[in-house]
Amino acid sequence: MCKLINKKTNVEAELVRKENGKFVLLVDGKEKAYSESTIKRWWKQVEVEEPVEEVKEVVEPEKMDKEAVKELVNEPYTVAVKKPNTIESVFNNVKMDQPGGKIALYILELANDMGCTFKETSSYIGIKYNKKTIIEVHISKKGKIKLVVNSKSLPSGLKANLEKLTTCKLAPASYGWTLDYTIDCTNLAGVEFTQAVTEVIKWGVTFRM
Repeated sequence: MCKLINKKTNVEAELVRKENGKFVLLVDGKEKAYSESTIKRWWKQVEVEEPVEEVKEVVEPEKMDKEAVKELVNEPYTVAVKKPNTIESVFNNVKMDQPGGKIALYILELANDMGCTFKETSSYIGIKYNKKTIIEVHISKKGKIKLVVNSKSLPSGLKANLEKLTTCKLAPASYGWTLDYTIDCTNLAGVEFTQAVTEVIKWGVTFRM
């Protein structure tokens, strides 16, 4: 048996198996799948004494190597060594070498750190909080990045600042769209970009709390 503890919440979990490139943990009686990078970043191994008669090998669907897992969770987490296909399953279609790839990955990683979940469609990646979509990330073939949010979630001061930094567009009320405010992030860079995106995600999360 291999036990892990969450570095942030101190919640304990049991490593059950590896499946489809994911590590499946038993957390509070429920199985949850995590990527390799998430295991490295948020979990560490807890040493436990195991009676010989209690030792069991999990062979379905993939046999786990306990020493390999120990090495994995104890390896220092470094953002720079992440590969796009190991951040989360919904990130798999976002490539670092495609136009706008690094920007999109930054946005998704930031949302992930704030406790958001994700839904991937053929045209965008939805960022969700409390099962409600708070942001849509649209990535064009030419690398343009646009965020679509609920205009009601953003303070007037933040919207005014965004409209000074980049192109923003409010959809007509007659459309009836919940996410009605588009922010073009393509040409934002540096501190301005970081602050703008952080505030947009933060207020989106707050709006759905």
